[in-house]
Amino acid sequence: MPARKNKSSINVFNDPTVTPPMATATPSRVLRSSKRKRLEEALPATAPKLKLSRSALGSKSANSTQNSVHPDDFKKEEALAGENPLGQTSDPEQIPESDNNVFAIFMTPGPICDSFTKKLDAQHLHAFFKLVKCGVGQAERIARVVTKFDCWTPEILRVFGTTDITSIDLSSPSLPPGEYSFHEFTSTELLEPFFQQGRFQKLTTLTLRNRLMIDDNVALLRLLPSLQDLDLTATTIGEQALHHLVCHRHNLRSLNISTNERIGDDARIMIRAFCKLEKLFLRGTGFTLPGLRRLLADEFPRTCRLLSLPIPVLEAFNTRLERYSLEIPSGYISEPDLQKISGMTQVNLNRNLKLHQEVNKDIQVSGTKSEQVHRLHQLLWNRKFDNEVIMRLGTAESDFVKTKKV
Repeated sequence: MPARKNKSSINVFNDPTVTPPMATATPSRVLRSSKRKRLEEALPATAPKLKLSRSALGSKSANSTQNSVHPDDFKKEEALAGENPLGQTSDPEQIPESDNNVFAIFMTPGPICDSFTKKLDAQHLHAFFKLVKCGVGQAERIARVVTKFDCWTPEILRVFGTTDITSIDLSSPSLPPGEYSFHEFTSTELLEPFFQQGRFQKLTTLTLRNRLMIDDNVALLRLLPSLQDLDLTATTIGEQALHHLVCHRHNLRSLNISTNERIGDDARIMIRAFCKLEKLFLRGTGFTLPGLRRLLADEFPRTCRLLSLPIPVLEAFNTRLERYSLEIPSGYISEPDLQKISGMTQVNLNRNLKLHQEVNKDIQVSGTKSEQVHRLHQLLWNRKFDNEVIMRLGTAESDFVKTKKV
């Protein structure tokens, strides 16, 4: 005989007189739902409909207010590309998504997407994903946004490796002297994507300003075939790091090694190898005036401008009037031609040395002929290459130097 069913336990909620209990959401569930909704709103309408995982909805940083940026910042970024920053069509939403869009991974829930969702609010994410939807044609602008919000990771950098991007800025925020910022990734980890054959073929400009590095990190840049402009300001590198850049001697046009105190006069041996160099920045390095004289006396490109120099060197130029005579009258030797100086009589040597002694009492006139020859040659050699350095200075440095050019 079949078991008798208890009617009170069957279809209780079918009774119209009974109201089913309402489910109550816990605060944590509401929080997760709001994050999911924020990311869903940020995704463009044409983006693939993917199931969002909880890993893509990571908790907001406790310091998120420090990374918040006004929406107008994106408008300024879009203005760089013209009136219509996303393409030639009037409606950005109508731009078709490329079938081989390497940046589609930026919108796919995962670690890369997390990097953006943690630092950009919904409005900025939506504007950013519009750029992502346009594909490799917007690689330069996408990279600028990644830099703006400090989202660079090795995985994100690898995505750009197959594009035609020409400029990447991996700089860190500027800090007071003696202070350094520490990142989630070391410079070795971040620069490793550059050390792959066939990647970043069109990259011409790389900025690593204020990023803590060691000398061997620079070796990871050896496989960039088109590198022309490199900024290594305040990276704590030394002279050994420049050895790894000699492979770019036929391409490099601009080198900024400012604020690296470990780079001194011996670096001139590597720097003179850059035969196409047009701009050199040396502010805050250990270069001295004698070292700069020797650099220019070597086979150094005559078209290269010294756009910044150490402050002690600039101050030394303002005391030239106290070291030797700037004005050399007719009848006196002005060029450091050792053969001509060696052929002069002692009377003539005395006469030329006395001219310089009038402005610098420490110059000795007496002595053997060989001593006088050496002394006069050194004075004229210093005078010549001091003037050569001044002629190569940038506008700001030239304004700092008050002495007369000869």
